[in-house]
Amino acid sequence: MPPDSLSDRLDNTSGAASVDKKFTARSPRVSSAVYPRSVLALLVALLAVVKPPTAYIATPTGHVPLVISSWCWDRRCGAPIAAATKTALVSRNSTAVVELRFVPTRVRLAVDGGPVTPHLAGRELTWQAGHGGGITLTAFGTRGWVTYVGRLRMRG
Repeated sequence: MPPDSLSDRLDNTSGAASVDKKFTARSPRVSSAVYPRSVLALLVALLAVVKPPTAYIATPTGHVPLVISSWCWDRRCGAPIAAATKTALVSRNSTAVVELRFVPTRVRLAVDGGPVTPHLAGRELTWQAGHGGGITLTAFGTRGWVTYVGRLRMRG
Protein backbone atom coordinates (compact mmCIF):
# COMPACT_ATOMS: atom_id res chain seq x y z
CA MET A 1 0.00 0.00 0.00
CA PRO A 2 1.22 3.48 -0.64
CA PRO A 3 2.08 5.53 2.51
CA ASP A 4 -0.87 7.78 1.93
CA SER A 5 -3.39 4.96 2.00
CA LEU A 6 -6.37 4.95 4.35
CA SER A 7 -4.73 2.51 6.76
CA ASP A 8 -1.74 4.84 7.34
CA ARG A 9 -3.73 7.96 8.11
CA LEU A 10 -4.43 9.15 11.64
CA ASP A 11 -7.35 7.55 13.31
CA ASN A 12 -10.04 10.06 14.03
CA THR A 13 -12.89 7.81 15.06
CA SER A 14 -13.14 9.72 18.35
CA GLY A 15 -13.62 12.99 16.52
CA ALA A 16 -10.07 14.26 17.06
CA ALA A 17 -6.83 13.16 15.48
CA SER A 18 -3.89 12.51 17.75
CA VAL A 19 -0.55 10.85 17.58
CA ASP A 20 0.78 8.71 20.47
CA LYS A 21 -1.71 10.11 22.96
CA LYS A 22 -2.70 7.82 25.82
CA PHE A 23 -6.22 8.05 27.18
CA THR A 24 -6.87 7.16 30.78
CA ALA A 25 -10.11 6.96 32.67
CA ARG A 26 -10.17 9.41 35.54
CA SER A 27 -12.64 9.72 38.32
CA PRO A 28 -13.61 13.24 39.27
CA ARG A 29 -11.64 14.67 42.15
CA VAL A 30 -13.60 15.13 45.33
CA SER A 31 -12.39 17.43 48.05
CA SER A 32 -11.21 15.47 51.08
CA ALA A 33 -13.37 17.74 53.27
CA VAL A 34 -16.52 17.28 51.18
CA TYR A 35 -16.38 13.50 50.83
CA PRO A 36 -16.75 12.54 54.54
CA ARG A 37 -19.62 15.01 54.97
CA SER A 38 -21.36 13.61 51.89
CA VAL A 39 -21.02 10.05 53.14
CA LEU A 40 -22.21 11.06 56.63
CA ALA A 41 -25.23 12.87 55.17
CA LEU A 42 -26.13 9.79 53.13
CA LEU A 43 -25.75 7.53 56.17
CA VAL A 44 -27.95 9.78 58.30
CA ALA A 45 -30.59 9.88 55.55
CA LEU A 46 -30.60 6.09 55.26
CA LEU A 47 -30.87 5.60 59.01
CA ALA A 48 -33.70 8.11 59.18
CA VAL A 49 -35.70 5.97 56.77
CA VAL A 50 -35.32 2.79 58.82
CA LYS A 51 -35.38 3.36 62.54
CA PRO A 52 -36.82 1.46 65.47
CA PRO A 53 -39.88 2.64 67.35
CA THR A 54 -39.45 4.87 70.40
CA ALA A 55 -40.45 4.20 74.01
CA TYR A 56 -40.84 6.26 77.16
CA ILE A 57 -41.55 5.99 80.87
CA ALA A 58 -44.90 7.47 81.82
CA THR A 59 -44.70 9.41 85.11
CA PRO A 60 -47.31 11.49 86.93
CA THR A 61 -45.62 14.65 85.61
CA GLY A 62 -45.14 13.57 81.98
CA HIS A 63 -43.32 11.22 79.65
CA VAL A 64 -39.56 10.63 79.87
CA PRO A 65 -38.14 9.20 76.63
CA LEU A 66 -35.96 6.12 76.78
CA VAL A 67 -32.80 6.25 74.68
CA ILE A 68 -32.23 3.62 72.01
CA SER A 69 -28.97 1.84 72.77
CA SER A 70 -28.93 -0.74 69.97
CA TRP A 71 -31.40 -2.31 67.57
CA CYS A 72 -32.13 -4.59 64.64
CA TRP A 73 -35.38 -3.62 62.94
CA ASP A 74 -36.63 -4.53 59.46
CA ARG A 75 -33.31 -6.24 58.66
CA ARG A 76 -31.27 -3.14 59.55
CA CYS A 77 -29.17 -2.73 62.69
CA GLY A 78 -27.56 0.09 64.58
CA ALA A 79 -25.89 0.95 67.86
CA PRO A 80 -25.86 4.70 68.38
CA ILE A 81 -24.37 4.25 71.88
CA ALA A 82 -26.24 7.16 73.35
CA ALA A 83 -26.44 7.84 77.07
CA ALA A 84 -29.69 8.54 78.84
CA THR A 85 -29.64 12.14 80.01
CA LYS A 86 -33.17 12.45 81.43
CA THR A 87 -34.37 10.78 84.61
CA ALA A 88 -37.87 9.49 85.33
CA LEU A 89 -38.95 10.33 88.87
CA VAL A 90 -41.44 7.96 90.54
CA SER A 91 -42.54 7.22 94.10
CA ARG A 92 -41.00 4.20 95.80
CA ASN A 93 -43.14 1.06 95.38
CA SER A 94 -45.40 2.79 92.84
CA THR A 95 -46.15 1.19 89.50
CA ALA A 96 -43.57 2.12 86.89
CA VAL A 97 -44.97 2.19 83.35
CA VAL A 98 -43.09 1.95 80.04
CA GLU A 99 -45.05 2.62 76.87
CA LEU A 100 -43.66 1.23 73.62
CA ARG A 101 -44.60 2.25 70.07
CA PHE A 102 -45.08 -1.38 69.05
CA VAL A 103 -46.48 -4.56 70.59
CA PRO A 104 -43.56 -6.74 71.70
CA THR A 105 -43.69 -10.52 71.72
CA ARG A 106 -41.44 -10.57 74.81
CA VAL A 107 -39.31 -8.21 76.89
CA ARG A 108 -36.26 -8.36 79.14
CA LEU A 109 -35.91 -5.68 81.82
CA ALA A 110 -33.15 -4.82 84.30
CA VAL A 111 -33.11 -2.01 86.86
CA ASP A 112 -29.82 -1.08 88.49
CA GLY A 113 -28.25 -4.17 86.93
CA GLY A 114 -30.74 -6.64 88.42
CA PRO A 115 -33.42 -8.50 86.45
CA VAL A 116 -37.02 -7.38 86.93
CA THR A 117 -40.07 -9.32 85.77
CA PRO A 118 -42.56 -6.82 84.36
CA HIS A 119 -46.21 -7.35 83.47
CA LEU A 120 -46.66 -7.00 79.70
CA ALA A 121 -50.04 -5.92 78.27
CA GLY A 122 -50.01 -4.88 74.62
CA ARG A 123 -47.62 -1.94 74.18
CA GLU A 124 -47.30 -1.31 77.92
CA LEU A 125 -45.15 -2.95 80.56
CA THR A 126 -45.39 -2.29 84.29
CA TRP A 127 -43.53 -3.27 87.47
CA GLN A 128 -43.36 -2.23 91.11
CA ALA A 129 -40.55 0.33 91.35
CA GLY A 130 -38.82 -0.73 94.55
CA HIS A 131 -35.54 1.03 93.75
CA GLY A 132 -34.02 3.33 91.17
CA GLY A 133 -31.01 3.11 88.92
CA GLY A 134 -30.22 2.55 85.29
CA ILE A 135 -32.88 0.80 83.20
CA THR A 136 -32.10 -1.57 80.36
CA LEU A 137 -35.10 -2.83 78.42
CA THR A 138 -34.85 -5.13 75.41
CA ALA A 139 -38.13 -5.55 73.55
CA PHE A 140 -38.49 -8.25 70.89
CA GLY A 141 -41.10 -8.04 68.15
CA THR A 142 -42.01 -9.61 64.84
CA ARG A 143 -39.90 -7.02 62.97
CA GLY A 144 -36.82 -7.19 65.21
CA TRP A 145 -35.60 -6.05 68.63
CA VAL A 146 -34.68 -2.80 70.33
CA THR A 147 -32.65 -2.17 73.49
CA TYR A 148 -33.61 0.99 75.36
CA VAL A 149 -31.80 2.60 78.28
CA GLY A 150 -33.01 5.13 80.81
CA ARG A 151 -32.75 6.30 84.41
CA LEU A 152 -35.23 5.82 87.22
CA ARG A 153 -35.05 7.76 90.49
CA MET A 154 -37.21 7.41 93.58
CA ARG A 155 -39.08 10.43 94.86
CA GLY A 156 -39.15 11.06 98.62
